[in-house]
Amino acid sequence: MPKLSSCKSDSSVTGTDIFRCEGFLHDIGKVALDFQRHIRDVYVENKQMTYHARLGGFAVFHALDRMGASSEECLIGMLAVFKHHGRLPNAAERLLTIAKSERGDGKGSRYSVPQIEDIDASEPNRTVADTLLRKASHETASWESFKTAIDDGSLFESIIDCVGKRGHRNGTEEPIPEKLDSQLYDRVLHHWSVLTLADKTCAGGIENDALRPSHLELDGLEDHIDELRSDSDEPPELASNTTPSSLELDVTEKASLNQLREAVRRLVRDNAEQFVDSSADVATLTLPTGLGKTFTGITAAYTIRDALSHTELAAETRPRVVYALPYTSIIEQTREIFEDSAILDADPLSLAFTVHHYLSETVSYPKIENKFDGDQAADDQLFFDPALLGESWRSGTTLTTFVQLFESLVSPTNAGGMKLPSLTNSIIILDEPQTLPKPWWEAIRRLTTLLVEQYNAHVISMTATQPSLFTDAPALESISLLGPSASAEPQLVETCFRAVERVEYSIDASVHSFKTTADELLSVETAAARLYGSATSPMDNPIRGAADGTSVLSVCNTVACTQQLTESVQACANADGREIQRIGSAYRAALHECTPTVTDDLSPDQRPDPEDVAAKTLEQLGFQRVDDGDDSVSLSKQRWAPNSSTGTVFLGTFTSRLRPRDRRAFVAIASVLARAGVPFVFVSTQAVEAGVDISFARVYRDIAPLDSIVQAAGRCNRSFEWGHSAGKVTVWALGAIEGSSVIPATAVYKPKSLLTMVASILTNCSDDCGTGTVPEYVLTRTAIPEFYSQLDVGMLANRELVQWIEQCQAGDLQRATLIDDDYEQYDVIVAETAVEKALLQTLIDSFVNDAVPSRFDLLKSMADLRVSLPVRDIETIRSQVTTLNRAGFTADGISVLTCSAAGEQEVYDVAAGGFIVTKDDGLAGRFTFN
Repeated sequence: MPKLSSCKSDSSVTGTDIFRCEGFLHDIGKVALDFQRHIRDVYVENKQMTYHARLGGFAVFHALDRMGASSEECLIGMLAVFKHHGRLPNAAERLLTIAKSERGDGKGSRYSVPQIEDIDASEPNRTVADTLLRKASHETASWESFKTAIDDGSLFESIIDCVGKRGHRNGTEEPIPEKLDSQLYDRVLHHWSVLTLADKTCAGGIENDALRPSHLELDGLEDHIDELRSDSDEPPELASNTTPSSLELDVTEKASLNQLREAVRRLVRDNAEQFVDSSADVATLTLPTGLGKTFTGITAAYTIRDALSHTELAAETRPRVVYALPYTSIIEQTREIFEDSAILDADPLSLAFTVHHYLSETVSYPKIENKFDGDQAADDQLFFDPALLGESWRSGTTLTTFVQLFESLVSPTNAGGMKLPSLTNSIIILDEPQTLPKPWWEAIRRLTTLLVEQYNAHVISMTATQPSLFTDAPALESISLLGPSASAEPQLVETCFRAVERVEYSIDASVHSFKTTADELLSVETAAARLYGSATSPMDNPIRGAADGTSVLSVCNTVACTQQLTESVQACANADGREIQRIGSAYRAALHECTPTVTDDLSPDQRPDPEDVAAKTLEQLGFQRVDDGDDSVSLSKQRWAPNSSTGTVFLGTFTSRLRPRDRRAFVAIASVLARAGVPFVFVSTQAVEAGVDISFARVYRDIAPLDSIVQAAGRCNRSFEWGHSAGKVTVWALGAIEGSSVIPATAVYKPKSLLTMVASILTNCSDDCGTGTVPEYVLTRTAIPEFYSQLDVGMLANRELVQWIEQCQAGDLQRATLIDDDYEQYDVIVAETAVEKALLQTLIDSFVNDAVPSRFDLLKSMADLRVSLPVRDIETIRSQVTTLNRAGFTADGISVLTCSAAGEQEVYDVAAGGFIVTKDDGLAGRFTFN
């Protein structure tokens, strides 16, 4: 065949032509005689002669070239087929290697040429191969033309010219990744993922109806809101230019606050359709905490979905919605909204709704994809399990994490790539995108461009602290859902923020010290004394009547700091002679009391509901319910009061090292205590910041990036329980904890200059206000933009990520992760009660006995007992954890361990915040991301 020019680009070949060609030829290698012997159980000495993907890749390259495709299009088809049973490689390096190997002068294996010779020697096999090539290429290629291109080496020369440069003789050619088109990775990923899904679902016998989505309807949410508003007037009509003076609402009244929430939601619903008709790539939704962002975001996404046409598998349907959040700890709260029978009534096992994060990943492909370079001739049935359908995001709405979304776009595993076709025409909600690691921001922009251009996705960026991530991205056009202007933020954003000012900020002197010498940071003991003093000093405006104390939330930067600060607060109470009750200790007792005796018909359903355990905990703490007793009201919204005024101080510790079941109960308990008018100190890591619906009178936040500080402030006076602007938020800078020389903030946020910049902005804000306090509006609408303006994303950015994408170096991208590389994670299933320990033993036995699929069903049902720990911490407790025996099934991704050492002073101590650590930890120790 004629040699391809490395600059060939003009082409009349369509994307459909390429997909069609890939579909016809990806398995042409199975025509080879040794493959046919293999599937008939005839011994084949050289196993490589049974591989089929490489030959398929060569055939696609040849067929597309004969059709007049460009060099890039030939490479797209070849790479998609070449790795349809594996992970995408570094394109230039790998294609050069196999081309040289098959030419006969490379170091790699050479088996496609011998396969072609065998096929040519068999008339029936040759006829089948010829038919496939002719159909795939619209009669422009044939077996004869393909074999000629192989025999004369012109096919290999064309590939080498596309991806490398020639040396002084054959065999000395070198790969040139920068020679590839900057969009090659985008298109290869698209084609590879479509082929992977089609191949696996076909092999698995999955019918088209099981691949098309069902949908949750917006009517369910509308009806729910209408019912809540049955006694309300119509909300005020808002416009993009509505000013604070024209908004006559007192949002401290719940009814008025709900009126504003609904007015905003209706305006966004109307503007969502304008987004569909606009040229914008990203829609921003910037709303202050407490203004119904989740309901409004869902409304926007479903309105956009319903306005779009979408054809899938020859049937008209609607596109999918993907709702992505930063952490798994937030997902469960959002999941409750979707699954609430009074709202959207979603069934997580249906094709209408799927929850997908690492806790749900209980079945995965065997890791045969990495063996023999992903080109093996294993039975395709081995590559698919119907249970993976949910992990392919085929449902109408998928609730997932940023890690699942963006790492699936960065050289995904063969299994992970199956979800990508579901992104076609999708609506993607990014809830709290400012939490995305800043070194990834440039790559996120690039991947968002990929989503928009390759998948025609519509992206919604939703937060109270809208980052410059999208608004300052030259390649992406953004528009606000609160107004039609794409060039400037509408006036309504300012109006909303001024209307719902909940807090005032106080900038501690230690922050100024952090900016300068860092010699006068707060010790843990001093901080504890201030927390204790705040909790035992009632607020001037308690929720109801006289109060014995105040609810105080302290957000620390590390788990170790959280635990030491908790102990120091207890020491303050002891020194003051006040009784102190630990939430965790009472919860542990309630958990055991609520757990039934182990019986022969053991099942996960025998575990008590976390909300029931939380209610029992409150009773043991000396509280009783004092509202109307409506059982339909969730515990966190109920009113409880102490049986007597004893002056007891209540103390709790909250971290991501708690099991999900325990965290859910802790949030409910803390929500009640925070509004009960009692002295209450809740010490937490950042796990409490995003998506946790809880409200304290006072919040203390260790220094952090400004967007994190605002997130913490969102847990203060959340629904104006203490009045307009009555919440008190203090930003301080804590020094190193005992046994460490590392300042907690610098253990997490790097470089330190980022924190120095924050300290400078906060100090300047405080000085400018001149009153000792900073109004919420000033911090959110002045300091935050200044923070993003000064933020040198380029300084923080991992520039290699974008380079790897634009040079199609997928093999290098496999090393990229949104989670700090220094903190490889293990999952530990923790059993505390007798029922949990019996279930855990049953689970271990099921893996030992190879009980499929019951072992995976049981593992999935115990996902809420799993805690992620860094490997370094696992090493310190190795003798107290057991590896879950997965003999015979090596799964992608998650390593699962088990632990029964739970209880007071054990390695898992719920009263101390879960797994006990002794050192400052970083990012992975604070959050659960997957």
